[in-house]
Amino acid sequence: MDKLKDKESKEMIKTSNDAVSTLVGTILLLLIAICAMSVIYLTVLSDEGPENQRFVTVVGTVEGTNMIIEHHGGESIPIDEVKLDVIFLGQTLHVDPNTDLSPQALADGYWGLGERIVIPFPLENLTYDDYDDINAEIIAIDEQKNEISFIGNLELDVVSDVAVRITSNNTSPDIGQRVLFTLSVTNPEGVVDAKNVTIFFQLPDSFIYVGHFAENGTYNHNSGLWRMGDITINQDSIDLEITSIFNGSGEMYEITQLSMLVDGSGSVRTGDWNIMRTGLSMAVKDPTVFPHDGSVELNIIQFAKNGAFLEIGPTVITSGNANNVANSIANLNQRKGGTPLGCAFKKAADTFVNSPNFDPNYRQVVNIVTDGMPNRDCVSTPGVYSGSDVPYEEGKASAEYWRDYLITTCLMTEEQDEIDSLAVGILSGYYTSGPDSEWLNSSIIWPVPGCIAPPFDAGRSWVREVASWEDFYNATKEMFRIIFQGVWVTSEIFDTYPNDPNETNDRTQVLIVPESP
Repeated sequence: MDKLKDKESKEMIKTSNDAVSTLVGTILLLLIAICAMSVIYLTVLSDEGPENQRFVTVVGTVEGTNMIIEHHGGESIPIDEVKLDVIFLGQTLHVDPNTDLSPQALADGYWGLGERIVIPFPLENLTYDDYDDINAEIIAIDEQKNEISFIGNLELDVVSDVAVRITSNNTSPDIGQRVLFTLSVTNPEGVVDAKNVTIFFQLPDSFIYVGHFAENGTYNHNSGLWRMGDITINQDSIDLEITSIFNGSGEMYEITQLSMLVDGSGSVRTGDWNIMRTGLSMAVKDPTVFPHDGSVELNIIQFAKNGAFLEIGPTVITSGNANNVANSIANLNQRKGGTPLGCAFKKAADTFVNSPNFDPNYRQVVNIVTDGMPNRDCVSTPGVYSGSDVPYEEGKASAEYWRDYLITTCLMTEEQDEIDSLAVGILSGYYTSGPDSEWLNSSIIWPVPGCIAPPFDAGRSWVREVASWEDFYNATKEMFRIIFQGVWVTSEIFDTYPNDPNETNDRTQVLIVPESP
């Protein structure tokens, strides 16, 4: 019995010891976990986290010989505390706040949204292989904290700007006379040198090729390609001279549809109207000025009162009817009233396409005779050519709209079709407003760019400024000689590298008008 009690006592002691051990182990594990969490907690709280970088969006472009870096959003950068550097092709370009930052940034002390950094483009380190993929970085360093404030990536599109110009030593040759054409090529506003430049120039059929001299590269007069090679920025022009013989008159078209848009508004005095209709009549009657061979379809459209009116045409001019048409022009009645130029364009477009002679492959020419500015619009109703009084700006907008309608409706092309104007100068007396030649040149004549003439040296289209109605007849003869006898000699860029976004100087023309018989 005693042995049994001793055994039970020992087992109870052992159980108690096991319980104590388990409890102690649990407490130790708990202490270890608490210590570990304390260490992690202290570590997290004591960590200052990542660098406090600013968030800024920047965009890099190239303008001329400058690199432009524009702030496009995000935080403003205090220019007194932060140093700005541009890393480009392995070199560091430092930004000087006094010369490189915009005046707005200097005024408020921050480089912010829309403000620009302008620094010279480092051309001396740029090679041919760099043209396609040029990248840079702009880095802002906080000098007080001695840490990077932000980094921005810049993708730069570098360009060349090849310009071609053509001149002639004789723009009014006789048949059989020699004519020298000179092509001059430059790179006036480019950022980088232009590589592998090829120019296209081919003599029209009115000229016979004699020979050429190329200052650089090679020229093939059969293909018309002048492979001139490279041209550096702002270097003197590289020239090609082509010698030819003039063997004929103007470009030959099977049919030319010509619409004269004649201003019959109240600003044209009766005496001036008589000069205008007499001048047009005399020009049409003269076969040395106006073709009588059936190659020209003539329309006379008067814009006056509240709309546009087809006075003559469509009529194909021949030797049999030229005098009758000329007499009809001489007897045109002036309708007076407003100046709805937009309606005249609409009427010209519909008259062209409704003619049995219309073909997009034929030539369409429109010439505007005006002494003032449009002051009426034109309704959009098909077949209606009238409008209401509006301010000049609205009248101009209407004219521009219907001018575009004319171009698209007739499928006009820059290679053969055109819109020109005879702008008769400021009048004396009660009426003191004259035509807006600059507006006509920039927004009405076509194709663009045209020119304010004389001289007629900037392209196929033109605004001929006529000093007074007394000069109108001579200007009309000159106009018809240009339209029917003139030869436009063209040269343009065929290929160049890298990108050349400036199209205004990529194509050039010179007008050759033979001497009057």
